[in-house]
Formats: sequence, C-alpha cells, structure tokens
Amino acid sequence: MTLACILDYASGLPSNKAALGSKPSCLGTLPDELSSEAKSSASAVEEVEAISPFEEAFQQIREATGVTDPRELVGLFISRRKTQERLEKMRAENESLLLPLKEERNTLQTQLQDMKYSGETELSSPLQVCELEQQLEQTQQRCDATKDRLYGLKHTLNTVKAGVKHISDKLQHIPVLTLTL
Repeated sequence: MTLACILDYASGLPSNKAALGSKPSCLGTLPDELSSEAKSSASAVEEVEAISPFEEAFQQIREATGVTDPRELVGLFISRRKTQERLEKMRAENESLLLPLKEERNTLQTQLQDMKYSGETELSSPLQVCELEQQLEQTQQRCDATKDRLYGLKHTLNTVKAGVKHISDKLQHIPVLTLTL
C-alpha cells in the first residue's frame, strides 16, 4: 500500500461511518493496520534520507568515471592497480636485462677495437673478426629491442599513472562516510 493511496483514502472519508460504503481498490488493509503501515512508511523515509548522501556520492563517481555499476567501478580500480604493478615489475626486469646487454656490447666493441688496432687482425683470421662483428650486431639489436620495449612500458606506465591520478582527483571531493550498524 502506498502513501498516496492512504492519503487518497483519508481525504475521501465521510464524517459518518455508515456512509463509508466501499474502500478504494488500492487499499488492501483494514483501518487498524493503517497506523502500522504509516509507521513503516515513516521508517522507510528515514532510510531513504540516510541513503541519499551515498546515492549523491555514487552519482558523482558515475559522472567522473562513466561507470554505472559499483562492482564494475571497484573492478576498474583493482585492474588498474594490477596493471600498474605489472608494468612496474616489467620495467624493472627490462632495466635489469638492459645493463648486462650494454656491458656485453661494450666488451665486444672493446675486443673488436683491440683486434683491429693491435695488429692481431693480421694474425687472426677474417672469419674471427666477422664472428665478433656479428656478435656485436646481435647484441646491439637485442639492446635496441629492449630499449624500445622499455620505452613503451614507461609510456604505458605513465599513461596508467595519469589515468589513476585523474580519477583520484575527480573523486577527491567526495567524502567517505562510514556506515554504522
């Protein structure tokens, strides 16, 4: 039974009980149950007033993120955090791989230069020099590929950080309310 139905019924009541006749079709309870129904509707109004700040905060979150489902919003934050952690881990791994490759390249370049200018190239076969040059080229290619990958990961990480900061800034003004039970 709705509050509007109760008000409609109450406004149409005649002063004489004998002239009451039939009650409206939307009224399914007896008049003694009317007071308990009014009490429950009053407590429902209080509940709605208590929930309204949460609804307003969620509306602001919806506008800021474009996400309508709270579970989806939580999932979005969790996935962004996991993505950020994964990208930071990959960046650290790539940087640790890059250092030995640079050292190996420098060592091979030094060996090549030593062989070219020490006169050892005359004593060593051209095949040896060719092998060292191929090793140097392969190491250089691996180093360049790792640098490119590191650059891409840094770019993606910065993009994710900016997105998370943007969402955080949009949601900064929303107060966090604690629900007491």
